[in-house]
Amino acid sequence: MNGSLPQIDLTPEHPNKRRYPRHKVDRPIRAAICGCEPFSNIPGRCREVGEGGLGALMSDQLYPGEIVSIELGPMLKVYAAVRFLHGFYHGFEFVFVRERDRERIKHFCAQFNTGQHSA
Repeated sequence: MNGSLPQIDLTPEHPNKRRYPRHKVDRPIRAAICGCEPFSNIPGRCREVGEGGLGALMSDQLYPGEIVSIELGPMLKVYAAVRFLHGFYHGFEFVFVRERDRERIKHFCAQFNTGQHSA
């Protein structure tokens, strides 16, 4: 899936509206739909991450507005709302974030801060 995602130029008509920069990554994640019985475990690959959310290719489509629990690592599980969907690529915004989790997310993102940010 190299380069198949739509790209827009950051112009005055399309400024970068993100509160936090996103960092390019390539790591596995798991998501579970909140309130779904039986328990669902949806694998995916995180492609970019920032302190406010992430972008990921998921093995199943989720619907905008759905709330999921995302496991980013062994000690980091967060809630996120699906905000964007294009095929199997999803944009998630972290929600219901506690202060201690915000610090963990910040530390998690710092390990990918190589100076290359995506918009």
